[in-house]
Amino acid sequence: MVGLAAVFWALWKGRNNVCSEKKRTKSPTEIISSLRLFISYWAGLHNPESCNELEQGAEVLKTLAL
Repeated sequence: MVGLAAVFWALWKGRNNVCSEKKRTKSPTEIISSLRLFISYWAGLHNPESCNELEQGAEVLKTLAL
């Protein structure tokens, strides 16, 4: 559920940057990086087991984005 929320949040923030601030996304990796940062940040709000899983998922996204 956290991953899905992070996907929607990253897309929403990217959309707001385009519509409100007139900033263009240079590449899809910007959205993926934003997604990874949200997941890493929100991982601290969960229990240790879930936190580890979220951190691992964030690392996978980092690897894919690079």
